[in-house]
Amino acid sequence: MLFLQANGLNLFEANLVNAAYFIALFLCEIPTGAIADVFGRKRSYVLSCLIHGLSLFVYSQSTTLYGFMIAEIIGAVGFTCASGAFQAWLVDSLKHYGGGNQYMPIFARAEQLAALVGIIGAFVGSYLFGIDINLPWLIGGVIFTFTGIFAYFSMREDYFERSEKTIAEYWREFINTIARSAKHARSNANFRFLIFASLFQFCAIQAPNMHWQLLFSGLTGDKKWLPYVYTAIAISMIIGYSIARSASKRIINERTAISTVQIIIGLGIALSGMMNLLPWAISVFLIHEVARGMYKPLRDAYLNDNIPSAERATLISFEAMSQHIGGVIGLVVSGIVAECVSIPFAWLLSGTSLIIAALLMIRNGK
Repeated sequence: MLFLQANGLNLFEANLVNAAYFIALFLCEIPTGAIADVFGRKRSYVLSCLIHGLSLFVYSQSTTLYGFMIAEIIGAVGFTCASGAFQAWLVDSLKHYGGGNQYMPIFARAEQLAALVGIIGAFVGSYLFGIDINLPWLIGGVIFTFTGIFAYFSMREDYFERSEKTIAEYWREFINTIARSAKHARSNANFRFLIFASLFQFCAIQAPNMHWQLLFSGLTGDKKWLPYVYTAIAISMIIGYSIARSASKRIINERTAISTVQIIIGLGIALSGMMNLLPWAISVFLIHEVARGMYKPLRDAYLNDNIPSAERATLISFEAMSQHIGGVIGLVVSGIVAECVSIPFAWLLSGTSLIIAALLMIRNGK
């Protein structure tokens, strides 16, 4: 957000840039998920890293709304190549090598490590931003490119057998994979529950995702504290992952657990945006981040327990599509409200909407 504002974009325009990202995610999610199921998850993930790196290079050279949108669209294509493929590769590799079905500890540990690395990235990015606002994007592009090269030589996909088929046969398999996945989505109530849960949450979290830097720097009067705030956010997420990991074996009703976490997230968003005292605002905001940390491993484990292996990447992409729809709605609405009314009111509206949605899903029970 600070980078986009430095290039002259207002709150609504900055949200539109990210809305372009979510629209592209929505359009590309299913095709790229099916490609991963047909041609191999490793190939899809390596391609994702290279395309994502390209998007950051484009970002670093852009100065206009449309330039940023193009960069976001390229990044979205890269993200969708990995969103279902990487997790599907992990789960099916565990099954192939006899690792069992205990996904939760691995999902939680992966998120913990990502948060720890994110803390380093926050301070390095802030330092680079102070030298040149384009440097974080350039360095990020280089890191993504090297990640793709590393994945190409290190990832094993022994379980996957690519048959020699004609282009027409591959196309039919591609269409059949999507058709089977759509049928599963219609018939499986557990899968539909996750689709709606993700849609509502991603609609609600766009306001804090986009505006926390502006809100908290406004309360402190100084942007130099933002890396420390991000560190607190990352630590809160790690705590959430740890709680989800340790509680996974004791959770009897996973749906109720997911909906309860949603309510806590909504309360944190609504209340923290309305508080004028920084210690209280950040404290409540961090509680909401703990809940967000709990949600992802809970969702990932519940999702993978309710989908078949053959269409795993495609079905994960189906679930991700609901996130993208919610993201677009949340970005447009919160951008308009923040620009025309205020950032705190946009947070209040977002958090309240998530609470109501979660309560309705608990009441419905299906």
